[in-house]
Formats: sequence, C-alpha cells, structure tokens
Amino acid sequence: MKIAKYEACGNDFLCIEKKDIMDLNRFEKEIVKLCDRHYGIGGDGCILIEDSPLTMHFYNCDGTIANMCGNGIRCFLLYCIHHNLVKENKNIVTTRAGLYPTTILSKNPFLMEVEMGVVQQKKMPFRVESYLCLGVYEVGVLHVVVVVDELSSQKLIQLAKQLQKQYHANINFIKIKDKNTIQILTYEKGVGFTLGCGSGSCASVYSCYFYGKTEAKVEVQMQYQSVQVEIRRSGVCVLLGSSNCVFEQAIWKQDFL
Repeated sequence: MKIAKYEACGNDFLCIEKKDIMDLNRFEKEIVKLCDRHYGIGGDGCILIEDSPLTMHFYNCDGTIANMCGNGIRCFLLYCIHHNLVKENKNIVTTRAGLYPTTILSKNPFLMEVEMGVVQQKKMPFRVESYLCLGVYEVGVLHVVVVVDELSSQKLIQLAKQLQKQYHANINFIKIKDKNTIQILTYEKGVGFTLGCGSGSCASVYSCYFYGKTEAKVEVQMQYQSVQVEIRRSGVCVLLGSSNCVFEQAIWKQDFL
C-alpha cells in the first residue's frame, strides 16, 4: 500500500487511494496510529481518494470523520494530478458536504481555486469574555469566528476548548490587519491548534466582509503561508491556494492494517 503525505499551509495529510484498503473498518480504527507524530507517520488528518466519481473522504487525526476540508481538497487534487487521476483543469470533487467545483490555475507551481459555496450564518455576533465573536458559520463544517488583538495559542486555548465544547465547531481567532488582510489561528475539532485552515479562512473572511470590516477579497495569513479568499457577487466564497507533496512511501499492509 502506498501512503503519500501532502501539505497545504502547513496542514499535513496522509493521502491513500481507497482501492488499496483491504478492510475499511479496520483501517478507520488505525487512522489515529497512522497520524500519530511519534508512533506513526504523522499528520493532521487522512484523505481517502476515489477517482470514479472523484471523491474525497476526510478523517481527522483522532479518527473522526469531517465533511469537508478546504486545505485538504487542494492536497487531494494535487495527489490526483501526480497519479494521473485527473486530466482536466476543471473538476468537481464529491465530499460528505456536497459537490465542490475546482479549477487548477497552475501545475508548477501548483495553484488552484475551489468554490466553497455560499457561507451560511448559523448564529449572530455575540460577546464571549472580552472578545467579539462574529458568529457561527457553516462552510461544509461549522466555524466560530472570534476577533482578537493577539494570536497566542497559549492564551487562547482555554477559550477555544470552551467554545468548541459549546458549539461543536472549529474555532477561528482572527486579527484584522487592514481591509484586505487578516491573520488567523484555528483550533480544529479532532486536531487542536493547526498551522492553517482553509474553510476557517472562508468563514472568517465572509464574516468580516458581511460586517464591513474588510473588502470582498482578502489575504488570509496563517502561521507560515497565506491563501486568498474572495466573496463574489453571487455570494459564493472562493478559496485560492497552493499545496505540496512532502513524500510518498510504500508500507507493508500488515504494519498498520
């Protein structure tokens, strides 16, 4: 069985073709081991790939299923290019959250955009402690957006856990630099603080634009890389970003399966 590791904005995922899995139930139980950074290969999650129809099955590193991942879908498409599973620049990817149109803008370096759909607001803005929360949003998965002055995982971890327990959502802390730039730190369900989050970037930009804090097109700065999010006139949120292959390796099936 071949396992490849891809990353997008530091979010790293193990990519495996579903046809190579002999026992899916057993495999799902082994995802935690595979994603462990000390006893396994290590990763924020695991992506199972099907090419007919083009389908992304996404798992968090704790083994739980996620409907969608904005950074993961870029890793998914780049894997499909490297393994000749797609030949066109425009593709529709099936996920548990629905169908996502994608456009490959460049293959070397890899750059693609994905139409993330119309962001749905699930809760109006509210105050939590001394912070302004811009609301709860659905972008394939649920996101809470909180405006802060300083992005410090040590200072914000207890608040992140509290909000996640209350809303069963990913928690995005954002610092608004100007009308076209924000910084983000995301605490993800089943993972914890990560280096980046694509769908969280979309929820954050949508909320900032909706409440007049930014323009419709915004650079979202994560810890090491950035993506661009645009809210188009149709209301559709478009995520533009890159991804990279870290390595690919064959392992014995009995090692993990």
